[in-house]
Amino acid sequence: MNLDPATRPDRIDPRIFWPLLVVGLGLAAWGFRLTTVTHVPLHAFGPWFVGGIVAHDLVLAPIVFVGGALVRRVVPASVRAPVQVGLILSGVVLVFAIPGLLDKGRDLGNTSKLPNDYPVSVAIVLGAIWAVVLLAAARAHRRA
Repeated sequence: MNLDPATRPDRIDPRIFWPLLVVGLGLAAWGFRLTTVTHVPLHAFGPWFVGGIVAHDLVLAPIVFVGGALVRRVVPASVRAPVQVGLILSGVVLVFAIPGLLDKGRDLGNTSKLPNDYPVSVAIVLGAIWAVVLLAAARAHRRA
């Protein structure tokens, strides 16, 4: 087994790594500058920032890890890719739909704020995603 880090296939190409690192640090600096220049109150921003990190590391990442392990163990290899795509898209839809699903931000005096029936809308979108996943899985299973 070749353990030389210079020849490992998973080694990141420095021509890609360094420019992306510079871009990432630049975006982080820009975000920090916007936070300080626009006088964002740290007592309001801090809990959201820290809470986002904690929620990601203690909730979202373990769910994704366990879900991925279950998919690998339970779903046949021939249909694994469509199922993974369906789960990823479903997760993105649910993350963005949380405020609407929890009815946060609704203002009875302003009917343009959260005007739709979000549980029904999310169910329709998830139904469409999984209908396409089922079609793709059936097609992939027939090919295998």
